Amino acid sequence: MEKFRYDAIPLSVTLEDGTQVIHYFMVTGRGSLLPPGAYWSGAHQWKRDPIDAVIVENLNAAFQDRPFVSWRRLSEGDIPQDRTFRNAWVDDGKSIVHDMGKAKQLKREHLRHERAAVFPALDAQWSRAFGQGKADEAAAVERRRQALRDMPADPRIDAAATVDDLNAIRLPE
Repeated sequence: MEKFRYDAIPLSVTLEDGTQVIHYFMVTGRGSLLPPGAYWSGAHQWKRDPIDAVIVENLNAAFQDRPFVSWRRLSEGDIPQDRTFRNAWVDDGKSIVHDMGKAKQLKREHLRHERAAVFPALDAQWSRAFGQGKADEAAAVERRRQALRDMPADPRIDAAATVDDLNAIRLPE
């Protein structure tokens, strides 16, 4: 039995709230329901022409709760491979780029999330050292905790010119 191949066209969709979405418009598919603009091309297989009117109908259905304001076709090479800051993507009409202001805020949120996982162990180390009267050890742990608290205000975040610069910023060891 031959494996069915799904064909899809990637679309850049800008929602009303400014969110950038990569949406795949399915040209072929399988199932017992026929999507809008499609026709049967075999047993439980459908096809639809990727004309603008059919794509807009699909987008209206897909984003009925969050209306879109624009869309355009993409090639797979137009989609950034690093998805770390995908919530900062913006379509400038030629390519998908990063809104660096949003990316910097996302980096701060990532750092806060990462450090939250480290704090319980450090808190336990500090309590143990403090309880045992090991002032130097407790002070060293407190310096590490303070360095983690300061990370979202790291000046390298504001100075970053690219997402690669942001990716290079890590929690201190």
